[in-house]
Amino acid sequence: MMKPEKECIDVITQLSAVRSSLGRLIGTIVAENLTICLMEENSEERDTKLKQAINMIIKK
Repeated sequence: MMKPEKECIDVITQLSAVRSSLGRLIGTIVAENLTICLMEENSEERDTKLKQAINMIIKK
């Protein structure tokens, strides 16, 4: 895609698609890992860790 004869918009489109795909992949990995981690905790620890995870996710 980075060949001189390619249009800039084509490169941007491809990069945007890659970014979107990575975002979905990261979300899936985080969700699966968080589910596993939280199942091992008691109720109070689970609430604390869930709040921490949510804060980390929405900060970006």
